[in-house]
Amino acid sequence: GDASTATYVYDPASDSWSQGGDMIAGVAAPGVTVSDGKIFSWGGCQDACGLADGQVYDPGTDTWSAVADYPEDTSWQACGEIGGSIYCAGGTAGDTTSTATYAYDVAGDAWSQVADLPIDLWGMGYTGADGLLPQLGLQASAQHSWTQADVAGRSSSNSFNVLTGALVGSQP
Repeated sequence: GDASTATYVYDPASDSWSQGGDMIAGVAAPGVTVSDGKIFSWGGCQDACGLADGQVYDPGTDTWSAVADYPEDTSWQACGEIGGSIYCAGGTAGDTTSTATYAYDVAGDAWSQVADLPIDLWGMGYTGADGLLPQLGLQASAQHSWTQADVAGRSSSNSFNVLTGALVGSQP
């Protein structure tokens, strides 16, 4: 979809949505996760895909503010909070896909590179859970073939493993 600055907040008690504070810069397809009750967003698409901009939303103040930019231009990457750090992996910028994985120190507002994914992934479903960054996603090779792959990363061992994989289609 088109890049947007709009933020919408869901209230389960009233089963209703309300508009929150606008993002600093509108994006589509950023890597997003929650840490310490705040929503973090990096990269994404505006006129083209592949940005590095970092933003954080504080629901207590209903405001967005800038955080350290992502180490590379990307979009559609997986991000999840594990053990107090945020891990982001994969992504795409234009015709380039990525295996890069980075850890974000929330308190220090700084990124460091960690073990790369074993395959390039983008547009995947993801979460941070039980010390893992599990991802169900699509692998895109240079020939634009698409492969389903389940990957799990463990922060304590700084590693990623392919769990399963199956060819699901091809893009011309």
